Amino acid sequence: MLTKNRTAVVTGAGRGIGKRIVTTLSELGYIVVGLDLRFDSNQLPDEKVEFMTVDVTNSDEIKQVFEKIESTYGSIDILVNNAAITNNISQIMKMDIEKWKREIDVNLNGVFYCTKYALKSMTEKKWGRIVNISSIAATGGIDRQSSYAASKAGILGLTKNVTIEYAEHGITCNAILPGLIHTEAVSDMPEHIKEQALKLVPANRLGEMQEVAELVAFLVSEPAGYINGIEIPIDGGSHCNPISLARSKS
Repeated sequence: MLTKNRTAVVTGAGRGIGKRIVTTLSELGYIVVGLDLRFDSNQLPDEKVEFMTVDVTNSDEIKQVFEKIESTYGSIDILVNNAAITNNISQIMKMDIEKWKREIDVNLNGVFYCTKYALKSMTEKKWGRIVNISSIAATGGIDRQSSYAASKAGILGLTKNVTIEYAEHGITCNAILPGLIHTEAVSDMPEHIKEQALKLVPANRLGEMQEVAELVAFLVSEPAGYINGIEIPIDGGSHCNPISLARSKS
């Protein structure tokens, strides 16, 4: 696995899966720049990583930050689009329109902006890896989270188009679809809801953040160069169950 002088940019790097991806890539020898809207200075995952505060919904900010990274490190070779929010839990008829817009803006538009400005460096070098963190909600829906499911589904379409347009430049773009992963948000779920959800996971356990990070690490590696435009569930087999994210009656 060639990592020397490869620069990786990870969004949503301040906590959770993004934080674990940052640490894993740094340990493998990549130069890593973590982006997030805010960071807790006491919880930064790796002192060897550079962290930059940026709003992924602001295309001008993204453009400036990516230009700075390219100027500092010579290129942007790897992009992991991980930043996302869930802030609009409601049935469609009751859904707040401004919250809908915000969730789409962070979860989908942010991926587009980061991808757009990373591609310049990648096409120039004729090498690049883009990994988009979507969700199994993208393919099966999720009750009372239409904006989240729609934003994550949009990522899948964007993933395919990047492949269609840029594979000939040595660039891969793939999507990972996590299911129930042992993050802070899942840990805070009421126990009865968590137990009900786990009954629908064939593996009968939560996934670990490190498992997602290791999959990212493989997809950005040299040996993964012919894997392009695909959607990889990492969900303990939940995608085999068509009601894995169905409406809870509790």
